[in-house]
Amino acid sequence: MKNMRPYRMLHAIVTMGLLLAGLCTDLLAQPGEVKIPMRMSFQGLLLRKDGTLFQDGTWNVTVELYDSETGGNRVYTTTMPVVVVRGVFNMIIGETDPLDGVDFTKQLWLDIQAPDALPFSKRTQLTTAPYAFMAQSAVVAGGLSPNATGAVLSLNGIQGNVNLKAGAGVTIVEDANSNEVIIDATNLLEMIDLIPSDSAVIDIRRRKVIDPNSGEEKTVIEVGLKDSSITKKYLSRSDAILADGRVRYDRDSMWIPQ
Repeated sequence: MKNMRPYRMLHAIVTMGLLLAGLCTDLLAQPGEVKIPMRMSFQGLLLRKDGTLFQDGTWNVTVELYDSETGGNRVYTTTMPVVVVRGVFNMIIGETDPLDGVDFTKQLWLDIQAPDALPFSKRTQLTTAPYAFMAQSAVVAGGLSPNATGAVLSLNGIQGNVNLKAGAGVTIVEDANSNEVIIDATNLLEMIDLIPSDSAVIDIRRRKVIDPNSGEEKTVIEVGLKDSSITKKYLSRSDAILADGRVRYDRDSMWIPQ
């Protein structure tokens, strides 16, 4: 019973016992938005310091996670009772003390301790379960992959969540059905003051018309001359002279029909 070879073999198997596949199976089975269960299944063998198996029963086991194979910082610890049968125990890490604060984007190592237990010869490196490779891109779920397409990353140098705010005379409407944002500035025409340089001569009017092409009502601006507005004030004497049936102006001339 003091031969350590079975213990060494099971210690190697323990590395594969970090069953993240169960986590990924839950995630794949529930489409849409789901909260990832931050738990890990673990199986190990408890040997006493004299090399004998732990007796069947319930024993307290302490789990610790470190950021280095030796030394380093302890990033997680929990102690929980486990049922031992012929020295073998199963536990779900994170069930008692949540793993939410652990950064699994970094390499971590696991250590197991129990009262009067033979310590592990070295910490166990956490490895990736096959199904977890499918979740590789989920690491950037809080942002965008550098190769992402079909997304606006910035607007005129502004990044992040950009709020569109309508100014005076402008309306902004979001059409969720067509996935469009419509910016309408037609009301700006109503806000422009048109002042003629000579109100006695120039007439400026706004009026509504129907666009023959679109059928929409639109505002147009008409600029015209008022009736009887052309008076001597705006007329000047011409240098043209009438002679020999022709109108002469400087060196040019034209015939005036009789």
